Amino acid sequence: SLDRRVRCTAVLRTTATMAAASCGETDQVGAGERQRSDSIKSMKLYNHVTRVYHYLVEHGHCRSVEEAAAPDAAFQLSKDELLDIPGLFLNYGQHDSVKDAIFALNLAGPNGDGKVVVDVGAGLGQPARAMAWLADGLRVIGVELQEDQVVVGNKLSRAVGLPAERCELLCADFLDETSAGSDLGLPGSGAIDGLVSWLCILHMNREQRAQVWQRSAKLLKPGAKIFVEDFFRAGEHFSPEELEQLRVDVYCDGAQLPSREEYVAELEAAGFTDIVFEDKSAEWGKFCAERLAAWEGKRAEIERIQNEATFADLSHFYRTIVSLWANGTLGGVRVVATKPTG
Repeated sequence: SLDRRVRCTAVLRTTATMAAASCGETDQVGAGERQRSDSIKSMKLYNHVTRVYHYLVEHGHCRSVEEAAAPDAAFQLSKDELLDIPGLFLNYGQHDSVKDAIFALNLAGPNGDGKVVVDVGAGLGQPARAMAWLADGLRVIGVELQEDQVVVGNKLSRAVGLPAERCELLCADFLDETSAGSDLGLPGSGAIDGLVSWLCILHMNREQRAQVWQRSAKLLKPGAKIFVEDFFRAGEHFSPEELEQLRVDVYCDGAQLPSREEYVAELEAAGFTDIVFEDKSAEWGKFCAERLAAWEGKRAEIERIQNEATFADLSHFYRTIVSLWANGTLGGVRVVATKPTG
């Protein structure tokens, strides 16, 4: 089954998850890979994944969190019911950003039939599922470092009737060509029709960014595009406090975030052309302020359905992000770039 495949062939295993505990296996992974997977959990946004299960119980889709978390859980959801679950879209533009990506990649409607898109840093898979719904016959492969996100995301995809052939999350490191290769279902060189990534590249340093752009260019068909939403350095430099907030709360080395010019130069170095760099800072700052207000306005409900720790941790993360946007040094960008045909 897909769940077993994820648990038994995943190259990176997040140890403190309900899924890992239920697996009972002890396959070995590299210390550096495990550290990357575990360290990203310093981001409070990526903890409390079981909040999805609490929501399912609250709305009568499962009798208990343990039932929802079981490897053989077989609950069903409609598309609208899935879209009602809060917090599945981890990108700022939510569903609208996914629609923009599909049109930017020229894969909307029948144009997606038989095509393949890779989502780097797919999280719980909500953008991947939305792409599959927006493009007829499109296959979306999400690559995600955190196993707990992958297990929950694939359960949700199956619950709404999306088979693995249309939308599948793989627990793998996109930077590791030996692990995120054909053995896990990722197409080979020159085989994909588009690549997307939402708020993932910001977790990488300069060397890793160079790797991800080179690997993306290698996987794409000539003429295919990338659609990336990410952070960049909009001001001259971050304050020591901002650097600490980025490091601890966002798992981001602010000293290595590129400027606009550096970002474009990195893409050009990997061979990309027709680079469109759209500053989204003001729009995302507004979104984050509204998200914080909405979250804190539902404190009683959230603490009843979830728990106090979930509310407190996400409140802390949301407040930190609002603070970073307000200071003006952090920037948000949407990048679309093309692999040349020649």
